[in-house]
Amino acid sequence: MPVWLRGILFVLTVVAVWSGVHVYLYSKFAVIFQPDKAAKRWAIFALVFLAASYFLARGVDSFFGRDVALPLHWIGAVWLGYVGVAFSVFFLYDILLNLPLWIAAKVGSGPVWAEKAKYWGIRAAMLAGILVTVFGLVRNFSGPVIKTYEIALDKLPKSLDGFVLVQGSDIHLGGLVGDWYVSRIERAFEKADGDLVVLTGDLSDEHNGGDGALLGRLGKLRSKKPILAVAGNHERYSGGEPLVQKIKDSGIDVLRQTHRIIDDGLVIAGIDDSVFMPNGLGDVPAAIDESLKGAPAELPVILLSHRPSLMEHAAKAGVDLMLTGHTHGGQTPPFGVLNRFAFPVIKGFANYDQMKLYVTTGTAWWGAPVRVFNSPEIVRFVLRSSL
Repeated sequence: MPVWLRGILFVLTVVAVWSGVHVYLYSKFAVIFQPDKAAKRWAIFALVFLAASYFLARGVDSFFGRDVALPLHWIGAVWLGYVGVAFSVFFLYDILLNLPLWIAAKVGSGPVWAEKAKYWGIRAAMLAGILVTVFGLVRNFSGPVIKTYEIALDKLPKSLDGFVLVQGSDIHLGGLVGDWYVSRIERAFEKADGDLVVLTGDLSDEHNGGDGALLGRLGKLRSKKPILAVAGNHERYSGGEPLVQKIKDSGIDVLRQTHRIIDDGLVIAGIDDSVFMPNGLGDVPAAIDESLKGAPAELPVILLSHRPSLMEHAAKAGVDLMLTGHTHGGQTPPFGVLNRFAFPVIKGFANYDQMKLYVTTGTAWWGAPVRVFNSPEIVRFVLRSSL
């Protein structure tokens, strides 16, 4: 199938699903508020505007700049989060209450309290959607939490015992992630006080994320050694090679199918996200092998990869610890459920033979600034020698 046709089908699918979700939500709101004819017209207009606002903001940004688009962008992003939460809550309401009552009515007369249960149930679902969204906004805007784990690496020399590696990921500079949130990221990295900072992709997003100013601040995050990073899928979408060069210009060492040796005792390897590769995920095994070419076999290996994929190959290639991001840990319903179909691990640790995998929930957000299932994070790995 031609690329242009795949693109058209993708857009049509997104529009169809997004429209269907809003029709579903409208049906619930109509039951709750029972609007008259005039109110229905205004409600439909408002829903169409809200449904389109996130996408309209991107167009306004392109033509008139970020400052003009920012209010619309915030409206669209918060609505995006609310829609995900509200759809999930109303869906649960239908499955857990409406469907059993409907079946009971078909089989017999149904319970006498059925109408009252539906009346209050749908209103409780709407209120729950609002409260969960507010909770997710507060959790997200509180800034990244710092998590600390001790990791034993069999081949780590005693000279590096206690070495602190700090991982950040999925910062998505630009759009809504601006100066105010970068300041919170800077404070978190200062508190983490790592020997080495690694950034596992999606540092920048939108054209204004790559203007150099915000990227320059990432290049100055507290790290005793030069910051290492890999390119994520959004580096490809929002600039490609010129954006990767801007990241390098900010003072960040971008590992592209290569590795660095830290203090003669630790190998840090890194690969591009698969969207940079001609054959996508099919090229990832070769990229992993290339990144490790020439690495001393007697040293432990940490692999930086944006998305958690091809872990089995990484383990066979001799990687001891694989650090990834991309999934945002699910972030907001129903995407947390959908993510589990795409990736075997969406957050935290997993083991693949002798290799440990860690999938971070990300340091900022993309799309909806709502985090229901987890907080944004940076992760301190205190490396321990077992020699």
